[in-house]
Amino acid sequence: MPRWEDIREDLFEAIIQVHPAINKEQQAEIVEIMKAKGHDMGWNAIRYVLFSCSASWFPQPGKEAFLPVVI
Repeated sequence: MPRWEDIREDLFEAIIQVHPAINKEQQAEIVEIMKAKGHDMGWNAIRYVLFSCSASWFPQPGKEAFLPVVI
C-alpha cells in the first residue's frame, strides 16, 4: 500500500484533470474549508497557489491544460 506522502501530489493532479470546472459555489466552499482549517485566504490566493504548483507538476509545454478547470 502506498504512503499518502508518496501519492498525494499525483492523486491531486489526477483529480484535477478529470474534474469538471469548479463553479463559484464550489470555490466558496473550498475557501470556507480552508478557513475552517486555519488558512485565511480567498479564492484568488488559492488560484495563485494552484497555478504556482502546476509549473512543478508539468514542466513540459502543453501540459497546463488542466489549469482552466481550476481557474
